[in-house]
Amino acid sequence: MSKALTRLALALVAASLCVSVAAQETPARSPRTAPTPDWVVVSPRGEGFTARMPKEPLRLEQDVRAEELAASGRRYTATAEGGARYVVWALTDTRKIGERLKARNQLLGELRHLDLVAEIAWDFLVKPELERFEVERARTGIIKRFIPNMAIGRTFDLGGRPAREYTVSLEKEGGPVYVCADGARLYIVAALAPYPQTADSRRFVKSFALKTPAAVASSAAPVPSGLALPTEKDDRLIQLDPNLVKQDARSTANTGGGDAPVDYNRPFKQNEVTKKAVPVFKPEPGFTEWARRFNVTGVVRLRAILDKSGQMKGISIVKHLPHGLTEKAIAAARSIRFEPAQKDGQPVSQYVVLEYNFNIY
Repeated sequence: MSKALTRLALALVAASLCVSVAAQETPARSPRTAPTPDWVVVSPRGEGFTARMPKEPLRLEQDVRAEELAASGRRYTATAEGGARYVVWALTDTRKIGERLKARNQLLGELRHLDLVAEIAWDFLVKPELERFEVERARTGIIKRFIPNMAIGRTFDLGGRPAREYTVSLEKEGGPVYVCADGARLYIVAALAPYPQTADSRRFVKSFALKTPAAVASSAAPVPSGLALPTEKDDRLIQLDPNLVKQDARSTANTGGGDAPVDYNRPFKQNEVTKKAVPVFKPEPGFTEWARRFNVTGVVRLRAILDKSGQMKGISIVKHLPHGLTEKAIAAARSIRFEPAQKDGQPVSQYVVLEYNFNIY
């Protein structure tokens, strides 16, 4: 009897060890690693976008106004298990501000229109939480240490249209936000989750695509391929602005070599002048409030002509920054005062590259 009990005890101990080892070898499944089931294709009739969401979204009519921009349309929201929210705002620029901005200046107008869409996204996502914090502070006297924010990321190409990525951080959720302006159609795409860096957040925003004009009226439009995000930031989307640049005659103008006479009326390179232009007043451009909100930093690079008359002319954009910083740099450049360059004792015009560094301290 004693031997039988001993064998039974040993068997129970061995079984317990096997269960313990098996438990250690089987990893616990967390919300961040759990596989996601197939999502549904969202392609509303009459809308200019397609996307994938965890289920059919709820639709809500939406109207908004941000400074000079007014828009109306719909908000599409799907909430997944675990509380993650996936949202697309599909809006129409009812006042056609984008067309007016582009007519004023093709390059800056298009980029300014994109800025305004981002400012609408701020009003949708960040502003309500800031207002809630203020109400809580007035009611309880407690000041939140956490400050909601929306930081700028890269600019990329979305179906031939410039789009921009931001990252929103709220008190209990956050994630990537895309903004895009396709003519009068405006889009804000946001993935808000307790774990902002989940694969599902990226899966959602990267599934967003613009329909072709012919497919907009069809409810059975095929889903375009996912986004091809560039590796660099927005430099490749920026070109010299034809509305600001002055035609450069350097290729045909006489440089004064040999016995040919020098054309003192053309602009010269810095290494061609006898005495370089000397700035006597160069104001700083300053920041804009929206650039501070979106944590925009970097360099605006301009090319210009320091004219022999003492005026700044022919300003062109080499490197752009959004949310009003390029415009600030251009305004500062136009205010520069200088002593003109000289060649052979005569005042001449000189090319110059101007850089304005924007940093938030």
